[in-house]
Amino acid sequence: MSMAHDVFRYSLRRFIGTAGEYRVHERWATIPNAITVAGIIGVVFYTWLFLTNSIVWAIPLVHIGVLLSDMLDGIAADALDQHSRAGKFLEPLRDRMHAAALFGNLILAAPESGVVAALVIAVAAETWIGFLAFRGFVHNVHAVGKIRATVYGICGLAALVQLYWVKSWFVPLSAFAITMAAASLGTAICYSAKRP
Repeated sequence: MSMAHDVFRYSLRRFIGTAGEYRVHERWATIPNAITVAGIIGVVFYTWLFLTNSIVWAIPLVHIGVLLSDMLDGIAADALDQHSRAGKFLEPLRDRMHAAALFGNLILAAPESGVVAALVIAVAAETWIGFLAFRGFVHNVHAVGKIRATVYGICGLAALVQLYWVKSWFVPLSAFAITMAAASLGTAICYSAKRP
């Protein structure tokens, strides 16, 4: 019971960005970076699968694998004290690539105006977040960024399961796309409000 409690408390502290102070290393060859690179490879494989219409039943599984890489790289960095400048670059890169792949997949599956409009909003919001990070206004991952990633993960999985396993649309794909875009927009607004 104590170990489960400790894991829960640690996860909660990571979620709200108070898991502790850490040093940022210059090394590239770290376990967290290897996990992140595996996630990037997963995104490339995911994109190849939907663009070539190959092994489509595996697409939701690859999505889950990319989500796991997102979860595990941060935990490994904390546990092994292997936070790195490379990781601070690679992790957001993987996340943006994954988001772009999800939107690309949804647009190919349902090229309706709601999905395209959601993509435009998400790209604008993510570009603004990237600009804020580049200017040094976003130093650490905040809870709102983790909420955004969770929304993308859940909405993406629900849309992909519906698209490739159930093969019937109970919820319009545009609803998932709009929810993801709203998460990006909300994150951009929150990060803008925290600027000095």
